[in-house]
Amino acid sequence: MTNALLRRFMIEDDKVDARERKRRTILVAAAKLFVRFGYRKTSIDDVARDANVAKGTIYLYFATKPELLLHTVVAEKAPLVATFLDVMEVAEPRERLWRYLFETARAFPRMPLTTQFTVPGNDLEPAVAELGPDIAAALTEHRTEALVHLVRPFAARDYAGQQDIKARAAALLGLIYAMPAALEKSMAIGLSADRAAEVYADMLVGGFAAEPSSAAKITRGRA
Repeated sequence: MTNALLRRFMIEDDKVDARERKRRTILVAAAKLFVRFGYRKTSIDDVARDANVAKGTIYLYFATKPELLLHTVVAEKAPLVATFLDVMEVAEPRERLWRYLFETARAFPRMPLTTQFTVPGNDLEPAVAELGPDIAAALTEHRTEALVHLVRPFAARDYAGQQDIKARAAALLGLIYAMPAALEKSMAIGLSADRAAEVYADMLVGGFAAEPSSAAKITRGRA
């Protein structure tokens, strides 16, 4: 389901019809308002006003406000899809994990709405739950599928291997959710966003005492 939504944004703005352009205008307005005022405090009337459309027009595209939120989050993530698809094709497990963490850390500043999901007590998770258990479960599966792929090469290979994979994926998700706050603190004391992303990826993959990874050196050499 999520992949099908993402494909709608693979077509550039100047190559879509008027209906799709209006839909994207609504999503841009919704994203701005959700980030600025929060999901609960933003009404459909507010989105319609900012998008310069009638309230009824929004309901031609999105049946409910939670559905509007879902499409808005997908639209925010769409420009990064190609990057993460490339990351998941990296053959060497440690480099693949490093690049995933690095690109994820770099992505948060470009995804202000998605980043709000990492804030404890946010009002977005309950809204997603309103979409229904099937959709919520599909989104959770989509979110954890990549993490399982990333940690599987490092999991125990005995009878407890599957439990170890789940535990490592859950721990990785927790670390990723902690990234935005940690990056904000690091940047406040002088690290650039890219440098902070490199350091966090190095430490999470290799430990605090690790030398910079080969992926980090390659990335830095391209800068």
